[in-house]
Amino acid sequence: DPLTGLRNRRFLELQMPADIGFYDRELPALNGHQQVMLFALLDLDHFKRINDQHGHLEGDRVLLQVALQLRGLLRTGDYVVRWGGEEFLLIFRPMPNQSLAVMGERLCQTIASHPFALANGRTLTLTVSVGLAEYPLFHDGHIRLGWEDMIELADKALYWVKRHGRNGWAAFRPTPLTDLATVIERLRVGAEPLLDGGELQLLSAAFNDPARAPKPPLR
Repeated sequence: DPLTGLRNRRFLELQMPADIGFYDRELPALNGHQQVMLFALLDLDHFKRINDQHGHLEGDRVLLQVALQLRGLLRTGDYVVRWGGEEFLLIFRPMPNQSLAVMGERLCQTIASHPFALANGRTLTLTVSVGLAEYPLFHDGHIRLGWEDMIELADKALYWVKRHGRNGWAAFRPTPLTDLATVIERLRVGAEPLLDGGELQLLSAAFNDPARAPKPPLR
């Protein structure tokens, strides 16, 4: 990416088949169901206000600092892609599947706790909305969604966060009723039909609004 120096979509298209192939080959050595790849799609909340109030140069300055903060979360083999505008996609290579909630909180806190400097010496605070998806979604070795579908699922989770107050994270996981064909068909429309039909369960953080009840922790 010319502005941030992060990977771009073209890199992702070239790299992801190799990453998925590695995971599928190494699955037996990765402790079976306990290890997953994690896709995290992150959007800066109300970023347009920064451009409107401080100008696009300051907006670019903030994006550079966000990129630096996100790089600090990466392990060897992980990478972050500038997905477009103020959106970033992080790819985490195999990690324990209990890490989803930890990573969702870490992404939110990393940005929220950092003072972003402007040229005039002032600082801004930001929050983010994050959608997460695990690969594989299904642990039946013969059933797979492609990596493009996982990004779509993360995007739907991100959209859910933005519709419900922003400043948090969400993810979808299958239920005993989950059917691959149904997920693929309805994913193009939105996540709500999948939730309403019981094919997916929603997992999310408690947001800042005290009126919202905390969501149950991941098992």
